[in-house]
Amino acid sequence: MPSQDDFGSLSVAAGFADLLEAQGVRVLVHNRGSADEAAEILGEEVGQLDRSFAKACTHAGNPPWDQLLVRFACDCGTFFGLRGRYRERIEWAEAGLQAARRVHDAEAESILHTGIANICFRTGRYDEAVEHYQRAYQLSEAARDEPQMATDLLNLGLVKDVTGDFGAALGYLRRSLEIRERLNDAAGAARAVSAIGDVHNQREELDVARAHYERSLEMVRRVGDRVTESRLLANLGTLARKRQAHAEAMELYRQSLAIKERLGDHRGRATVLGNLGIPLWEVGRTAEALESFRAAVALAERLGDAQSIAHQSWNLGRHLEMLGRRCEALPLVARSVSWCREVGHPELAEREGLLDSIRLHLLHRASRLGRLRRIRVARPGGAAAGGDGADATPASPKPVSQRLQITVRPRGKPRRRAPSARPEPPPP
Repeated sequence: MPSQDDFGSLSVAAGFADLLEAQGVRVLVHNRGSADEAAEILGEEVGQLDRSFAKACTHAGNPPWDQLLVRFACDCGTFFGLRGRYRERIEWAEAGLQAARRVHDAEAESILHTGIANICFRTGRYDEAVEHYQRAYQLSEAARDEPQMATDLLNLGLVKDVTGDFGAALGYLRRSLEIRERLNDAAGAARAVSAIGDVHNQREELDVARAHYERSLEMVRRVGDRVTESRLLANLGTLARKRQAHAEAMELYRQSLAIKERLGDHRGRATVLGNLGIPLWEVGRTAEALESFRAAVALAERLGDAQSIAHQSWNLGRHLEMLGRRCEALPLVARSVSWCREVGHPELAEREGLLDSIRLHLLHRASRLGRLRRIRVARPGGAAAGGDGADATPASPKPVSQRLQITVRPRGKPRRRAPSARPEPPPP
């Protein structure tokens, strides 16, 4: 039997969960604002979050605590997901899954499977994402929850699109669309149509993709879905850039940005700012392009979103490298590589290749400068320019190769891919 102290702790933790939900967590769940802003709202109570969760875990198997554990995992774990603390987010969700099964809460189990799948999707672990999305769909189907079934099918279509399994992607997305149309859910149907357009975009069927985006745009404007409208405008901007219609692309990106600013969609703003820099770069407006890339990095840093920081840093870093500004590019590319290595992202090898290339260039440059300096200060008889026989080149605590952390890999020079606009991640 639980002690009186245990029931007291349960009451405190439950009250804390209420406070989190009221003050900050729901804001994060709907992707309005940033994890940093929520941390400011919650203040010192953020530290209590870990302690309350740990306390709930110690009482796993006790129904009241299990219910609280499910609640923490579903809502409060989102905080860590948005801060890029993906390992903790998944640990919370897995603990919540076990508790949800013990209290027979199938709805929470489905939500937690989807949460884990979203993290796997964002970090490039696509097979695991499919597995969890499929389990979420099975639970929704068993509960005959058609709206959630349509959402699960949409998520499966999105991940299949990214992995290049276009046939399976279209199959899932058309089934999602059928359910939305049967339910007269215009907003949901519009999102499914937009996702079908994404598949055709990936297949470079640009006219078909544009038709789907424009059809979806009409639908969302009728129902007032501004979030999807802003995403569609950005997608149309990417299509325009692919057609070399750079002025049109920039205008569409700016329209998308304006909506995202009004909605407070800071994560989406960072993505579109990064994409806006690409057509600016391609038309030779280099300073404006770099300004847009830097604004995207700064916004991602303010959000505290590790994935967005990594991708926007990569975007800025590789463009600086193209300009030969490798000293500026080095920390940006290194930060992106560090995140990719931590989560096992599939683009790790490509980014490591660029990082090694930058370091080797800087090593060669440092070596050349060192040789030139020694030549300039040398005098007959070995005396240096100072006249006291001392070496004019200051001693370094470590060799240059160690300071730059050179890792020479056997593969050849990395292939430089053309810049491409990065799609927005799936909604949490």
